[in-house]
Order: sequence, then structure tokens, then C-alpha cells
Amino acid sequence: MTPEFYGACLFDNNKIPGDGWACRPNGIPFRISGVHDLAHDLNWVTNLDYGSFMSNGFGNMRHICQAQYFRESIESLMSDYALAENHSIASEFLANHFNSTSVFGHKFMGIDPMKARITYRYFQHIVNQLNIPILKQTARGISVEHSDSICESATQANQAMVGNMKGLESIHGYFPRLLYFRWVLSQQVPISMDWTKHKFNSNEVGYKDGKLVGKSDLLKLRDACKKESIAPFFRISVLSENKEWSTFAHFGAGKKTTREWVTMPELLSMVRYTRLQIKETMSLPAGYLKDYVDCLEALESIPDVSISLGLFVQNLAAAIMAPVNRKETPLGAYLRAYDRVGCMSAAEQLYMRGIMPGSFSMGRIVAKTRPDQIIQSKAAMASLGIIPAGDV
Repeated sequence: MTPEFYGACLFDNNKIPGDGWACRPNGIPFRISGVHDLAHDLNWVTNLDYGSFMSNGFGNMRHICQAQYFRESIESLMSDYALAENHSIASEFLANHFNSTSVFGHKFMGIDPMKARITYRYFQHIVNQLNIPILKQTARGISVEHSDSICESATQANQAMVGNMKGLESIHGYFPRLLYFRWVLSQQVPISMDWTKHKFNSNEVGYKDGKLVGKSDLLKLRDACKKESIAPFFRISVLSENKEWSTFAHFGAGKKTTREWVTMPELLSMVRYTRLQIKETMSLPAGYLKDYVDCLEALESIPDVSISLGLFVQNLAAAIMAPVNRKETPLGAYLRAYDRVGCMSAAEQLYMRGIMPGSFSMGRIVAKTRPDQIIQSKAAMASLGIIPAGDV
């Protein structure tokens, strides 16, 4: 019998826990007049945003969860699956979706949300089950402060757009979660906190006068790093950016603190539209997460069509990327970089099709287009393997 861990509850007003629709997994949607109608034998994922969730005193209640509990907000998921207009159907779909996601966590990582300590996000349950050595090590070879500074600078969760987009409409799309996050988690990443300093630097590399300068040196470096199993970090200085691309690829746009360090995957992406100088190079030993996260190989055997497994693997990626003791990690910096590269490749193609990319993160892309071009723009997204919201 399939375990039941999560139901869904959609209040008519997403700031007030009053009337609404609720549903248990494999159940029939029913009307409620408040949280008093929700049984305590399930965790109920609600559409209350975090502020409303906390202001209503639900912070210490196990059975009431906020809207972004499974990383993607309920609002985004309802938009993705064209469910925004019918809360009854949406509550039934989401109850089964969330519960199936948690069943994968129970099967592959032994997570029982009904017995684990209270968390605001599901991925925190995954964090508690991880046993990846680099996430528990202290920096060696350089000071802890220097290591923390590199990781903080090299990590960027969200790319924001710059400039005036007045008069344009937003469209949203996302990569198929299972395929996308399997790819992110399959890449070479740092596996140890043993820092090494390298002599590699460059006076100028990247995009200049329509050409790539220093490309051969970078490709040789990339191949050498892969052969020697090292994950480099580069301290850079941006000299100039391609004018057209700077709207959606401006270095550091979307991060609250100044950036000067990048990982290898981000550097290789940047040089196609940025002219820069490499001032310093550091590295860590590299390897693959499948050697440290047992469930990754087991997950490969499940068909790619499972959207609930996709949501679970997205939460697994979020758990591995997460800061440790509020400090960014080298592992998180690299995984975020692969995510940025994946999104950036799609952003480039959208731009070439006359669609202005906006912000992007975790396989989700926002673009701007003219109101009379929405249908064509969504079709362009779909042609790139991006699922337009509401068009599943």
C-alpha cells in the first residue's frame, strides 16, 4: 500500500486560511472552512505564502506547510499544469503529485516526513540524509575565510535581466525537471576541500570585435582539468560585454553581493559574450556525485515521464546546492553554474528568435515578448525543449 504523507489545500484567498478546497492523496476534493477541517495524520501543503503562513502562527505546526514547501510554489505548479482556474481539480492533482514525490524520498532515502523534525521546505529533509564528505569538511590549503569568500562570490542562484522592458508581456517556461536535474547532478563537481593555487592567468580572453580571443588556451585548460580531475575557480575582471546580450547575461545581475569568482562551466559560457581577464586560479579535487549519493544510480532506472520523480530530483538538487551553516559551498557553486549554463543556452536561442530572455534559475526561464507574439514565443520555447507554462 502506498504511504500517505501529503495532501493539498488551496484556500480561496492565499493569504487567509479560511474557505477553500482540500484533497487527500487518492481522495476526492472537499470544501473546508478553515484549517480545523484538516486532519493531523497528513502534512497539508497549502497555497499560503511564507509571510501569511508565519503570521497565522503555523510555523511550529507539522501538518500545515507553506506554498513553496516543495521548492516550486503552488502558484507556479498550477500555472505549469494549467490548473489555476479550478481549485477543486488542482487540489486533487497536487495532493497526488506531492505525495508521490515524497514516496520517492521514502523509497530511496528513507525519509518519513511524519516522523522527521519540522521543516519549512521538503528539501531540508533530504539535506538531513546526505552524507557527502565535502559538505562536512573544513578548507585546507587556504584560510577558511578565503575559501568562504571564493564560494560566496562564485555562487549565483538567479540571473536577473537589466534594462527597460515596458510594454512587453512575460511568458514562463521550464525544462522537463527529471531530465534537466539528472543532467545537472551528473556533471563533474568538487569533492574535497583541499585547495590548490595554479599559475594559469590571462591578460585577455573572450569576446572581442566579434571574435573569441584565447579560446584554444581555455579549451586546453578545460581538457586538462577533466583529465586531472580538478574543479577550477577563477578570479576575473570583466573588461566588456556584448551589448545585446548584456540585458539578460550581465555578470552578477541578480546577486546582492559583488561577484569576481567563477567556476569553469560558467567561464566557458561567459567568454562567448564577455571579454575578461583571469587574475587568479584555484582548484579543488573533482569527481561525480553518483559516488556519494546512492540513490542517483537507482533513479536512472525510472522512466523519464514521471513528473513526481522530476520534482523529487529537483528537491534533491536543491538540497545538495544548499548552503551549510549559511555559507555557500564549492559543490553548490558548481551545481548552480551548470544550472546557469543550461538556462543560458536556452536564453541565447530565445534571443536569436527575437524573444528577450529575462530571469532564469533552476531550469525555469522567464522571457519578455510583445502581446501579439505570445503564441509564437511559446512555440519557440517548445521547439527548444522548454515547456511553456500552461501548455503541458
